[in-house]
Amino acid sequence: IDDMIGMKGVYTYSFDGEKYAGSYPTRPAALEAGLEKAMGQTEEPPTVFVGRRVVAGQEKHALMPKRFEIVDISEYPVPLAHFAAAGENSSTIF
Repeated sequence: IDDMIGMKGVYTYSFDGEKYAGSYPTRPAALEAGLEKAMGQTEEPPTVFVGRRVVAGQEKHALMPKRFEIVDISEYPVPLAHFAAAGENSSTIF
């Protein structure tokens, strides 16, 4: 179905489940990108949400500008090892 509407990267990630970023061909690729991005965060996001983008409502029929809905959302905890490694390079003293 996604090929019929011309979507190449149909998976995306989020740290809050509301604002999604990126466009990836597979769920694992989106998860990997989200975990990689999490390493650069100053505050640890406890979760990476990965969902599939689909064209919403009448946009499928080119009746409106393209807008996407995120469906089939999976939730993955961010491993603490990501932050332990990132913290080693930090100059913050606690």
